[in-house]
Amino acid sequence: MIDKGRCLPHAHATPCIVCEEVCPTPKKAIWFDEVIVKGRQGREVLVKQPRVDLELCIGCGICEAKCPVLGQPAI
Repeated sequence: MIDKGRCLPHAHATPCIVCEEVCPTPKKAIWFDEVIVKGRQGREVLVKQPRVDLELCIGCGICEAKCPVLGQPAI
């Protein structure tokens, strides 16, 4: 699951696709919603917000281990 309060694209309008990049399943278990959000200065930013397909996820934890959010991972 994604912690939307910690995930960079969800909470901070900051681009990040690490979780999808490291997903090892042949058909990626992580996919994106492309959304336009407002950044801190009020400018619109296109970000890819990750989602998890629970039917494809194998629970390996690689996305959690590689998440760049400090402390508790956002996934």
